[in-house]
Amino acid sequence: MNVLITRTAEQSVDTVNLLSAAGLSPYCLPMIEIVAQTPDFSHSSYDLCILSSPAAVKYFLPHYKHLKIWKFIAVGAKTAEALTAATGATDILVPEKFYMADIAAKLDKWDLAGLKVLSPGAETRATDMHAFFAERGAIYEAPTTYQTLPVKYDDNYVGNFIHRYDINTVTFLSPSAAKTFFDQTELDSSVKIVAIGTTTKAVIPDRYNVLMPETQTMEGIVKLLRS
Repeated sequence: MNVLITRTAEQSVDTVNLLSAAGLSPYCLPMIEIVAQTPDFSHSSYDLCILSSPAAVKYFLPHYKHLKIWKFIAVGAKTAEALTAATGATDILVPEKFYMADIAAKLDKWDLAGLKVLSPGAETRATDMHAFFAERGAIYEAPTTYQTLPVKYDDNYVGNFIHRYDINTVTFLSPSAAKTFFDQTELDSSVKIVAIGTTTKAVIPDRYNVLMPETQTMEGIVKLLRS
């Protein structure tokens, strides 16, 4: 099975290894690139810092040494692993999904009034947490530490790539990658489309049948493709 990876080139390395180990044939065609940003922070210390992905950890790290963080929330085990490796933090709250309900459940017994909450990350987010924290009296700040940009290829390049390498499965792990892909090409009905996350699925044109793994990870995708 020839599987197309649409993540950034940097993010694709582990994905290639995972797919190859499962006996699948990975091909990389990045649909997005990530560019670091230099935000302004309103405070020098924060009571809570929420990081939604390993990328959020990576692009927050240059600023971390200038800030004091009392408690971290890392969405998903891989984000928590990246955070521990980068900062040494181990006492981390770990919701499995970046949904407001999952984050709220982790904070159910917290008195958030007056707390300073930081959520560094991409310029657009799948979940908007402003209202949740405002209602509870917290001071919420979501600076942009990285920007996701589309990768534009020459006309017909993406479609030709699909045919040249006989791609029969295309994977999408972010809405931006999916949107950029379908802005540049279409797919035959014989090609499987696998997406992680409802927000990613939502940007894929309705005419396509989109598969979603039971576990919203690359490991979940591998399990789905081998089933």
